Amino acid sequence: MRICLIRDLGRPIAGGDRTVLAMVDALLEAKHNLVWATSDPKGIVRAAEAFGKGCVLERSNIEIVRCRMASFIPHPYSVAYIAKEVREKYDAFLVTDDIPKSLSGKVISYVHYPHSARIVLNSLIEYEYRKSVNGRLKWFVHKLLFPKFFYTHEISDRIMLIANSTLTKSHILKVLKPKFMQVLYPPIKSKHIYGIFKKEGKSIKGDSAVFIGRVIPEKNIEDIIYVARLIKDRIKLKFKIIGFLEDKAFLEYLIRVVKGLRLRNVQFMINASREKVIDMLLRAKFIIHPAQYEPFGASVVEGMAAGCVPIVKRGVNGPWMDITQKGLYGFGYDTPRELAMILTELIKEYDSLKLDKITDRALNFEEEHFKRSFVGIVNSFLLEAQ
Repeated sequence: MRICLIRDLGRPIAGGDRTVLAMVDALLEAKHNLVWATSDPKGIVRAAEAFGKGCVLERSNIEIVRCRMASFIPHPYSVAYIAKEVREKYDAFLVTDDIPKSLSGKVISYVHYPHSARIVLNSLIEYEYRKSVNGRLKWFVHKLLFPKFFYTHEISDRIMLIANSTLTKSHILKVLKPKFMQVLYPPIKSKHIYGIFKKEGKSIKGDSAVFIGRVIPEKNIEDIIYVARLIKDRIKLKFKIIGFLEDKAFLEYLIRVVKGLRLRNVQFMINASREKVIDMLLRAKFIIHPAQYEPFGASVVEGMAAGCVPIVKRGVNGPWMDITQKGLYGFGYDTPRELAMILTELIKEYDSLKLDKITDRALNFEEEHFKRSFVGIVNSFLLEAQ
């Protein structure tokens, strides 16, 4: 059976790319006949380099098919275009998030968070579509066009959906009502990171707290800057904001705020290499995730594997519900003042903290577990759907 993966990577580079690379690796290791359909083969290379997954590209049995299209076609419509090009050539299809209507046969989708839920439930709408009249106009057009190309209501039993978190699953059930659905947390190289931490120990740790994620308004990074101002004269703690640049105007705004407040305890590290990100985690004592709505939050798991105490925003989000399990494996906060209080207390206690509970939790999300489970789900569904 030939499986066709339809996905452009690196537009821009994001955590979802890592999941796609792990899925490809898993299917190739299981000897599946896989074809990768993309409009941008170079994007695959960029993502593989960013996440240290060059092994995927070295596989001799992967065929990459380029589907040429106009460069102005945005995601997710680029996926719909590719799907139309390849819809009759393969036995089964693998996509992420939303399912193009043009696909026939068996379809498996790993869902980080679907556009269908954003449109139907009016939830998690990205800031770029809310910040201006032009953005709202784009969203209006998107809402009209999207249902013409993708499913936004109940789907057939030839489609299997795999959700990345409890939040994503609950929203998918409301919108698409799938017959076949499972939750499978994204793949994390937690064992590798933990191995380095175990070797280095706490001696490498400095008085720092990190945020890792895309630099966009939805991540609520202002919480960290506000906390940095609250505690700058009380404790010595540096805040490092590490992430992929997606919204340049927002980054410039954050930098202006930091300069205006004359904060010397906030540092921006944009588009850092994978090696640098891991090094910063190993040297930090805390990882902060301030996003109110986050489907999963892979960076939190990476921080935990590196011996960082996770402090996340309480709410209906992956870091609070799925990763820390409502504070069982970390801490939650509601306001910046509460976050400041938690940090003030924990920095005094960090050296005496036993982190086994936190690091053991991180190991539950190891990539190898994801790959085994993913292949099992794919094999079972393809067999059952025949």
